[in-house]
Amino acid sequence: MHKRDLALIGLKLDSVIGSPGLTAAARAELRSVRAEIAAALHNEANREVIEAMTPSEMRVLESLSRGLATKAISEELFLSVATVKTHLAGIYQKLDVSSRAQAIVIAEKLGLVI
Repeated sequence: MHKRDLALIGLKLDSVIGSPGLTAAARAELRSVRAEIAAALHNEANREVIEAMTPSEMRVLESLSRGLATKAISEELFLSVATVKTHLAGIYQKLDVSSRAQAIVIAEKLGLVI
C-alpha cells in the first residue's frame, strides 16, 4: 500500500471516529487502527529520508554531530569548504531543517548519528 493510500485511509478513519452512534469500544478500536497507520506513515517517511542521504552527506552529518565547524569538517574529510556547505544544504533539505542544531536533533531521532 502506498503512503498516499494510507494517508487517505487515515483521513477516512478520522471522519468515522467522529460519527455519532459508534460504541466506545468501536471508537477505541478505530483510534488504535488510526495510530497504527500514523506510525506506518512516520516509519515510511523516516526510511525515505535515510535512503535519500548520500554517503558524503552521512559523513558530514556525523562530523556535524560531533560539533565540528564547517572548516574543521572540510579538513577532516579532505573536502573544500564549499563542498561541505553543499552537503550541509542537502542535509538540511532532506531533514527539512534550517539549522545545525535541528539537523543533529532530527538525525539522532532517526538513528543516523549517536
